[in-house]
Amino acid sequence: MKRRSFVAGSLALGAAGACKGAPPAELPRFTAEALLARAKKNGEAGRLTAFHFWATWCGPCIDEFPLIEQEWRGWIRDEKGLDFLGVSVDEPSLSTIKKSGFDAAVLERDGSVRKFIAQQKTTFPMSIAVAEDPDAFAEAIDSGWPAVLPTTLLFGLDGELAHRNIGTLRASRFHDVVSDLLAGKSRSRSSP
Repeated sequence: MKRRSFVAGSLALGAAGACKGAPPAELPRFTAEALLARAKKNGEAGRLTAFHFWATWCGPCIDEFPLIEQEWRGWIRDEKGLDFLGVSVDEPSLSTIKKSGFDAAVLERDGSVRKFIAQQKTTFPMSIAVAEDPDAFAEAIDSGWPAVLPTTLLFGLDGELAHRNIGTLRASRFHDVVSDLLAGKSRSRSSP
């Protein structure tokens, strides 16, 4: 079995900005199976589904947040044929698990993700990935995804993967792919 783990799309790692704000309310948590079921259900209802995978420790993800927020406010939130969801793949801290237990580590992780979202002034829908094994999670979502972050996966009206954007989202390309899929045109599975 091929071993993978989530990696940032570049070596630039950074911390969240210094903006202050109240963390959002509890974030929903999804397993890979639940995300795929969401994509299938949306497809049956005539909607595309986009999952944007990111992490608080991922420099390119942090750099990309203003772009995604701009696209969200510009057209994504008003596109009735698209369900867009940010999915944090941050994992509970092993040191906190050892020190205080798994439940405490999950609470700490969730708090850190909510704080990051508030600092970024993010308004697009967010969630947290739940997985015992990050490699199995990535494999279940998309066997062709090398678990590079950030990544946006777009599922078509059939509930199947229709487009994969590894690395920073190319906003105009993403818009074109969404428009083409909603119009019934097919596209390739990956962006170069």
